[in-house]
Amino acid sequence: MKKFVLNIIKIIAPFALLLAMVNIFIDPAHIFSNGTYETAASKILLQGHNIDNIENCDERLLVKKMLTNLSYNPEVVVIGTSRSLEISSDFFPAKKFYNCSVSHANINDFIGLVGLLDSTNKLPSEIYIETSPTLINPTLTDEWISLYDFYLYGIKKMQLNLEPIKTNTTLEGYKKKAKTIFALDYFQASISSLKPKKRNHFIDMGNAIPTHFGRMSDGSITYSKAYRIQDTIKAMADADIYVSKAFLPNIDEKYLHILKQIIDYLKSKNVKVILVNIPFQQDCYKIVDGKNKLFEEIKLGINIFAKEAKVPLIGTFNPFEANLNRGQFYDPLHCNKDALHTIFKIRSN
Repeated sequence: MKKFVLNIIKIIAPFALLLAMVNIFIDPAHIFSNGTYETAASKILLQGHNIDNIENCDERLLVKKMLTNLSYNPEVVVIGTSRSLEISSDFFPAKKFYNCSVSHANINDFIGLVGLLDSTNKLPSEIYIETSPTLINPTLTDEWISLYDFYLYGIKKMQLNLEPIKTNTTLEGYKKKAKTIFALDYFQASISSLKPKKRNHFIDMGNAIPTHFGRMSDGSITYSKAYRIQDTIKAMADADIYVSKAFLPNIDEKYLHILKQIIDYLKSKNVKVILVNIPFQQDCYKIVDGKNKLFEEIKLGINIFAKEAKVPLIGTFNPFEANLNRGQFYDPLHCNKDALHTIFKIRSN
């Protein structure tokens, strides 16, 4: 038996070693880079240059490095999920702007981002807050941990009625690396990133517009042409798949109250707060609306909240109300920049 086990180990060990070496040295999501990737990217962005091919970075860490070292105080800031990331400085002519949105954002990210702005003396005169249901909810992912210190700062400084989540960020970092080092899916991603079109480094574009997946110096992003030009038939099918698999939560009243406290704090700092509803793709909206009228419930809840908080509300979840077409959506969740410009002209209350 002992000999058999040793033979198995001899067979498995080389493969395990190969797996670990590929995952560590190629590292497509930069999990083992200890922040050097985001630091290098921030240095370019802080020069006012744009970057191309910057997928799979720690967006929260990048925002942290940017705001900590930004040479100007933004007059306008946007905080939201990936659905807000194409909002850029051209939405606010002649104003200093920065987009603090991060993918998969939730209420903990929001607390951390406001804490980051406050602690770095970067609170603007206006903040646009995206109202996506996932943002006004407890944590759905652990990505917000990169903002943990500012999350704790935000809870204390804004005196939020919230018991802080306790975690050891260093230990969590080690756990993430340990989980990744022998992960087969990460190995596949590592091998895939060796392809010429998947090269694992970013490109300094200067003032040029990125063509693959880019990050602009104002914090906004640009998508690749392949992603921007969508097959509308496929989009209809994708909407059905998304709704059948994804979890779209209703608004959590507890965290809506936390949002109200944050808004009150921002008002006390003379920051004007504007809430923004961003539409969902037409087929996604119809399927959800036909099942449980969830969007109508969320819309009503946010309308009531905006009136009670005495803050403006712009935009809409309903693509039909905004007269948008399928070609203005990349997928069930993300509309394009033209659509975002349209919804910024719609006042909801």
